[in-house]
Amino acid sequence: MLYSEFMQVIRDPNREYNYYFAEDAVPEPLLDDMVIPRLGADLLTLDAVYFWHGIGTVSLPHTDDAENFMCVVTGWKQFTIVSPFQTHLVYAGRSSNKDEPVPENYSPVNFDEYAESEEL
Repeated sequence: MLYSEFMQVIRDPNREYNYYFAEDAVPEPLLDDMVIPRLGADLLTLDAVYFWHGIGTVSLPHTDDAENFMCVVTGWKQFTIVSPFQTHLVYAGRSSNKDEPVPENYSPVNFDEYAESEEL
């Protein structure tokens, strides 16, 4: 799907699914708006940047093998961030159903369900 098609689909209030545009180069029209942070200028190149764009999406718990910057243009985004020293508690790559293949970086743990069951 082209980015222009994606933008049209996510603007449809009657869409049946939540879509996100993932793991692609930054769309060319947005390149002029990008400002590389001074702190990361020597560490971050556009070749290493993957663009993700979503609206109303919920990601499954997972681990990433790359660094991430999160920008919210409008609205909000909630994260559960796990220390690198505790990633074993995410159980990435394990499945609650042994017959169901699971990508090695995704978790079967439902963080939202767990949080609702705990008194904070």
